[in-house]
Amino acid sequence: MAKLQWLTFAIAAVLQVLLISSLMRGPYRKYPLLLAFAVGDVLGSVVGAAALFDLGRWTEQTAKYYWMADGVQYTLLFACQVHLLSKTIDDRQSRGRLLYIVLGGVCFAAFAAWQSYAPRPSLWMTQLIRNLSFGSMLVNLMLWTMLARRPARQLLLITAGFGIHLAGGAIGHSLRQLSPSLVTAGNLILIGSYLLCLFILWQAIRMPAAQSKPRDELAEMV
Repeated sequence: MAKLQWLTFAIAAVLQVLLISSLMRGPYRKYPLLLAFAVGDVLGSVVGAAALFDLGRWTEQTAKYYWMADGVQYTLLFACQVHLLSKTIDDRQSRGRLLYIVLGGVCFAAFAAWQSYAPRPSLWMTQLIRNLSFGSMLVNLMLWTMLARRPARQLLLITAGFGIHLAGGAIGHSLRQLSPSLVTAGNLILIGSYLLCLFILWQAIRMPAAQSKPRDELAEMV
């Protein structure tokens, strides 16, 4: 399993660099929170690799910082979702409803932390991340539904990347919790969905500007 982890870190590092470099060429102005998410992802990977550098020992401090990094990443992901929703909504009055989405997200996170509580911190955080993944999937579904009315390929790809990552997180952590024999399967799903998310985000950001515009805007230009 250690070899697979090293391979995952290597592939993830390449995709993270490609994503950040693509964002820094200009799209970061349009997606500043996505850049923050990508940078936070790099820092989270460094924390995750700490256990392997420590001869594979998963210490209490390593676990603490790992779960903290995971929590920050899910917070940034939710912020990205809200930002994408704001870019999708044109009506100012409707944009005011985004505040209710943010408040709803905070209340859901607090409820998820209470509902998933367990004496063992690792079990608590596993259940919490699973619940947060499920809740964020609902926001992603809302975003996807709104984009379907006025499709923009770049936004759809970014939303799809987040959706795969969140679905993989919910399924993977659920399998890890169900039985020790399913931990490996859960880890593989977590790794696969995470790497696929990074690849899709990179492909979306490097997409030519003309292809990323909604169809109705392209029709007006013609």
